[in-house]
Amino acid sequence: SCLRYRVTGLAAEGAFFAIVSVPPLVFALAGAIELNRALDFTCQICNAVDHAHRQGVIHRDLRPANVLVTENDMLKVADFGIARAGASEITQTGSVLGTAQYLSPEQAQGLEVSEAADLYSLGVMLYEALTGRVPFQAETPVAVALKQVSEQARPPSEINPQVSPALDAVVLRALAKDPADRYADMGELEAALEKTERALAFARAEYGDHDALVGFILDDLATLNYRLRRLDEAAAEGIDAAAAAA
Repeated sequence: SCLRYRVTGLAAEGAFFAIVSVPPLVFALAGAIELNRALDFTCQICNAVDHAHRQGVIHRDLRPANVLVTENDMLKVADFGIARAGASEITQTGSVLGTAQYLSPEQAQGLEVSEAADLYSLGVMLYEALTGRVPFQAETPVAVALKQVSEQARPPSEINPQVSPALDAVVLRALAKDPADRYADMGELEAALEKTERALAFARAEYGDHDALVGFILDDLATLNYRLRRLDEAAAEGIDAAAAAA
């Protein structure tokens, strides 16, 4: 049940400008939401940010206020205002880019930032969607940033008992302090979420909720078709590049 859409844009001089068509009646994503919806929304964000990453662009400020939800539950990732192409360090003035509650540990320390920073921020967003709160809270942004670096998040299931141990593991891996311990990319995180979502659908079917299982299977087929199209597009791009180099 991961709806897909493409974000197109222009990358120039380190800036990325997203060009999206935003339907009316949009609102910012915020707060706790129903479990299936949280997984679906996170999958959509994975897909959108993965597209930006494949263009060499890191968002650097993923947070609920930068995600718009249409009346049809289609998500649009917005505000690439501090996005940059490729890995880089803090700004020349020494200021740390990002929002403290969603800031990755490496951003908080002013270290080199890669795509893994966006993955951590999305982990915080998923945690908040599942529990209604961010993993680290404090009175000042500096204190929050210090917690991002030094404290471990409580498993979401301690706050929301509906969260399974498998989903706990997915969230906590996304929130790993060391970027190398997180998922390799947004695609791997999305696959882990889809596996968890599939298990949830089958579990519900055991209790008689067959409509949920049928819906998931249909969405799973749509996901497979989408990925096959992406493989075809990548193959076509490779052929074109080879032909141009010949």
